Amino acid sequence: MINSNTLNIIINEYNTPSYIFDENILIESIQNIKNHLPQNVKLCYAMKANPFLVEVLSTLVDRFEVCSPGEYEICKRCNIPPHKIIVSGINKTFESLKNIFLYSKGEGFYTIESPYQYELLRQTISDSDIQLIEKPKLLLRLSSGNQFGMDTSVLTAVYKKIIIDNLATVQGIHYYSGTQKNLKKIVKDITHLNKIKEALSDMDTSHLELEYGPGLSFPYFTNDDVDISTSLNEFTNELHSITAFTNITIELGRYIAANCGYYITKIIDIKSTNKSNYLIVDGGIHQLNYYGQLTGMKTPYLSLIRNKDAPQNTEDIQKYIICGSLCTSNDILVKTAELSSPHIDDYILFERCGAYSPTEGISLFLSRELPQVLLVHKNNEIEVLRDVIEINTLNSKK
Repeated sequence: MINSNTLNIIINEYNTPSYIFDENILIESIQNIKNHLPQNVKLCYAMKANPFLVEVLSTLVDRFEVCSPGEYEICKRCNIPPHKIIVSGINKTFESLKNIFLYSKGEGFYTIESPYQYELLRQTISDSDIQLIEKPKLLLRLSSGNQFGMDTSVLTAVYKKIIIDNLATVQGIHYYSGTQKNLKKIVKDITHLNKIKEALSDMDTSHLELEYGPGLSFPYFTNDDVDISTSLNEFTNELHSITAFTNITIELGRYIAANCGYYITKIIDIKSTNKSNYLIVDGGIHQLNYYGQLTGMKTPYLSLIRNKDAPQNTEDIQKYIICGSLCTSNDILVKTAELSSPHIDDYILFERCGAYSPTEGISLFLSRELPQVLLVHKNNEIEVLRDVIEINTLNSKK
């Protein structure tokens, strides 16, 4: 839990709503994951989960997966060296790849999602402006049955072409099949991955590594039956079943970022209508996003934070529907929250929202401003990563 003194400072000196990311909790999560993983297994952060954490994680993880030119630019601003970056994504272009290669000089890793993507990469590294210091390392993405990656027959054909062209090195296989997965689905993944080596049996695959996003399930809600330590132990045991690859990198996003994040929002109105109690807060569903939440039917981890001037009555516990500031009946953050005598100008602190909420919400709806983003450092110093941003100019003619 975030330090109470730090939280009081945030309440008194900063804006609501705000995102708060706690560096100590993030470091603790990384250490816990690494303690469970075998020593020879690397850790990659899928930065789409929360790009604000990239700089803090620069020395804590082995690699960063980027899925857009914009994410690559964030890595550059955070001084992430090119050799730690995996350039992924289904919409690569000649222009975006050229800009990346002008910076990376070929260092780093590049996923190949299709034969056309390989041709794009081939054209790019053959451009006269590109000066490489090493052959690009390619990760061929194996499809899990959706729009991402290639099936084994197409992947094999692309692999053979790369070897013939000799312009790049096949570093390994990239595989990701979804998020919030249980152990049964992960076991199915591993069985599938072990068979890929059979499909490539006429080639030397002894050097290939596996870049694997297991999509480990994270417990967002109070009735979730997922225990983090137990699921990590079970996953680690299954990792030993991977026999097709010697070198493995585990790619995690949500599982790394979720626990370190908070969203604080102020109560601006309280009322009872048709025997239902409502709290209206200055945030909303455009800023707070839990995977699996639907019109507030599940209860996330949250707490009521008293305003220093509010009455301290804690005896009257009632059920409340927490709604945001959007003019839509869908803006329900929590359908049933049991709270003790909340008052206007008190705060609701939502926990476990360090992944996706800052970037995945419908943030332009109703032209409400983007929230402040705060990072609490190890010494409890508070840094403003992003101040409040007015967005009404984005939704109209200038």
